[in-house]
Amino acid sequence: MQVLVQRLEGVPVGSYLSIGSDGQRILRRLEAGRSISIPGAEIGALKIEVLQSLGSGYVVKQPGPGRQQCSLSFLPETDRAMKNTKMLLELQLTPQSPAEAASKAPSQEENSFYLQRHKLSEYFKALLSAMLRQKPSDPYAWMLGQLQGKIIASPPAEISTLRRVPSFQGGACVITGPSGVGKSTLIKKLMAEFPGQFGFSVSHTTREPRAGEQAGVDYHFVTRDQMQQDIDAGLFVEHAEVHGNLYGTSIEAVQAVTRQGKVCLLDIDVQGAESVRQSTLSSTCSFVFFAPPTAAVLEQRLRGRGTETEERIQKRLGNSLKELAIYDANPDAWDLTLKWYNEQVEDAYAELRDFSIQQLP
Repeated sequence: MQVLVQRLEGVPVGSYLSIGSDGQRILRRLEAGRSISIPGAEIGALKIEVLQSLGSGYVVKQPGPGRQQCSLSFLPETDRAMKNTKMLLELQLTPQSPAEAASKAPSQEENSFYLQRHKLSEYFKALLSAMLRQKPSDPYAWMLGQLQGKIIASPPAEISTLRRVPSFQGGACVITGPSGVGKSTLIKKLMAEFPGQFGFSVSHTTREPRAGEQAGVDYHFVTRDQMQQDIDAGLFVEHAEVHGNLYGTSIEAVQAVTRQGKVCLLDIDVQGAESVRQSTLSSTCSFVFFAPPTAAVLEQRLRGRGTETEERIQKRLGNSLKELAIYDANPDAWDLTLKWYNEQVEDAYAELRDFSIQQLP
């Protein structure tokens, strides 16, 4: 198919003509008198759009069988400022021989537009950087796992037959609650009793390690620039800024546990839990909330750590009140809520243990 731009008036400078047929897409800068070739296209099957920069702004009326002229019309989502602008675009459509169609290759301009539209250069650069840092034993399986998280809910037809990796075979259990409420204590007890059934997802953070913490065991300690780069690349299930530092759970951290057929335990803050609810992981997740019996008990536990300044204690208490407000707004959203005093830790653990066993695959 040959498309000739016969007449062009009032179209914004820098606009592109995008023409597609049978899965193919041709993109050319709009210029009067320009001829555009589309391999194997039929007049009645064309979808023609005018793109302003990298955003779709206008659609050309689709020509019917036998029609060889079409003119410009507007989409409802068109920029309001342009709706009253007089525009004229006339195209002449001419069938093209198979030999002519086969000789046409995508232009550098079209390839550049495609890369920019999907942000592919930035994404794969960040993905490669993350892989070189982590050095997975099977880089191809790792790469597929990361790409899995970028695929939309209804994958395009060309990847519908892709072998899907069961990213969360054993499911996941989100355990959250205010800082100092005792989550880590009970999680460690659960993992000690059932090391083959549960695994602990190791989170990333930009904060400094505390005394006794081990990198890769307690947290993956990374720089803010490095973590933000991975977040932008879509490598995290959830992330949040807490007390001025970034915290997050990477897709790889969860998959490292679920690949073993275990339930992945996610010890994250309330903001992170809400992010997981919005992710593709939510359907295989259970949610547990740890709540202090009283604010006084929470403050006592924070001070008992002996690792926090007074300023940090007050900041954590303020954030805890906000997290409790989120819980109080919708307590039924949580599958289990635990409250206990220090002397009731065994009772609380028994309740968590019974609940967690029910989550095993």
